[in-house]
Amino acid sequence: MMCGGDGLADIIGRKFGKAKLPWNTNKSWAGSGAMFLAGMIFAAGFIWVFSSLGYLHHFQLHAVLPYLAAVCGACTFVESLPVNTWFDDNLSVPLVAVVASMIVLPMAATAVSGLQQPSVLQMFHMG
Repeated sequence: MMCGGDGLADIIGRKFGKAKLPWNTNKSWAGSGAMFLAGMIFAAGFIWVFSSLGYLHHFQLHAVLPYLAAVCGACTFVESLPVNTWFDDNLSVPLVAVVASMIVLPMAATAVSGLQQPSVLQMFHMG
């Protein structure tokens, strides 16, 4: 989310961000949309690479996309909050990404495989 989404959000937000978010006038709809879309593209790319290498055998990319959208949506929302004066979004967004992924991605693996919900370690063949 940070390398793809946050970087593009700044560029797109500065260039096209005339419509500001009602809860944070320092952020724009265009920047937040760019963060969400770029985050989705990067996350889907990483899922595809790790699945192709056999590390995430529980995942089929097309079935995981709605779950990735939930994680990216949560990250985008947290990044848009006006809290960066007391909590840096370079820490809050990755933290939300980790927590949301640990909750949502096992659900995605269950939905795809139809089996018992694996733990995060089992999804990476570590458990």
